[in-house]
Amino acid sequence: MLNDFPKVALVVPVFNAIRDTMTFLYSVSEISYKNYEIILVDDGSSDGTAQKVSEIFPEVRVLKGDGSLWWAGGTNLGVSDALNRGAEFILTINNDNKVAQDFLDCLVETALINPRCVIKSVGYDLSDRQKICSFGGEIVWWKGAIEQVIKGAVGACRIVEVPLANGNSTLIPAQVFREIGFFDEINCPQYHADSEFLLRARKKGYKILVDRESKIYNKSEKSVGGTMLHCLNFGKLLFDRRSPYFFKANYTIYKNYCPHKFYQFFLLLRYYFMVKTVLRNRSVC
Repeated sequence: MLNDFPKVALVVPVFNAIRDTMTFLYSVSEISYKNYEIILVDDGSSDGTAQKVSEIFPEVRVLKGDGSLWWAGGTNLGVSDALNRGAEFILTINNDNKVAQDFLDCLVETALINPRCVIKSVGYDLSDRQKICSFGGEIVWWKGAIEQVIKGAVGACRIVEVPLANGNSTLIPAQVFREIGFFDEINCPQYHADSEFLLRARKKGYKILVDRESKIYNKSEKSVGGTMLHCLNFGKLLFDRRSPYFFKANYTIYKNYCPHKFYQFFLLLRYYFMVKTVLRNRSVC
């Protein structure tokens, strides 16, 4: 018999941003689902994150890194700890969110009736709670871009299958990690680690579903990766781990998952469009 309330571990990698983290934790403290724990991985914060969280939220399990983990390594550390302590599901989620009171109930309910699936919340803009900023996505290989599948956000169906999703409020059965491994922290330490993981899961037969009744509210201002196109040189765009164009991560995605035989051509297209964007942005500065 399925456990109606399986144990869920919320894995939250953080680096500084203590105010966001506190807002997030207060939000989660009010959810209706009870069989969960929070594993916060503090990767070398200098703002006292670990101490402040432990003082105000002693129930939160805090793991520490030295600043070298990045998103994938920090998440892997939390996931490994959660699995060793009996978690049946892992929820990967960022600390710049507020969550709806029933967001986790919805995800678990959907997961229990949809085996071999990964379930994603819908992300709304925190300042405009009617605006969807994260739903599902697909890679448009000839454009070299991941585009949102917003059309699925409107309709009567609660559950929508999507080709791809990000890792923010994504419920992953423990068996997925046991079957396909963890996030690729070697090739995708920051950007695209979540995409690579979900593409790998799809190759193994898992579906990616969005539960439209599970809602989170995210600070959807420009990301660090987006602003890099305005202020950094081409070398940093290619070799800085904070860049969405970090070559090692992009090469890994295209080599392993591009459906076209000559994946190198489509990877080249991605960087061609990157150069066009950088030159256009700089011409208007």
